[in-house]
Amino acid sequence: MNSNILGEKDGFLIRLAKAEDAAGYFEQNFCPLDQEVVRLTGCKEEFTKDEVVSFFMKSLKDDERYFFLIIAPDGSIIGESIINEIDWDLRCANFRIALFHSIERGKGIGTWATELTRDFAFEKLKLIKNTEKQTFII
Repeated sequence: MNSNILGEKDGFLIRLAKAEDAAGYFEQNFCPLDQEVVRLTGCKEEFTKDEVVSFFMKSLKDDERYFFLIIAPDGSIIGESIINEIDWDLRCANFRIALFHSIERGKGIGTWATELTRDFAFEKLKLIKNTEKQTFII
């Protein structure tokens, strides 16, 4: 398996983001941005292409981030699974996931992506579980 690919299942793919994904990431997911994503993430309702592409490219260069894209069987980008703010000394990090389209939710894709990302964090990055500092926004 390609080292940039985290997993494959039923035609879906999770892999590291690449620079050439930036335009598609914006066009397929932010035009318009799903209102449930806005509500759950607390982000603003609209982003310009420049804002998204600029952040995307900056994210690719961040040594404290692993930026995985969730790709549908048709090749479209439908989500992201991200490990960020990695503290290499404490061996801990943040995690977030988004499925950008309501039609893709409720199928187990998010659960599958979460499990793969978790396993990557603990097995490959050797991060450790810290149950003392878990926060949730509901």
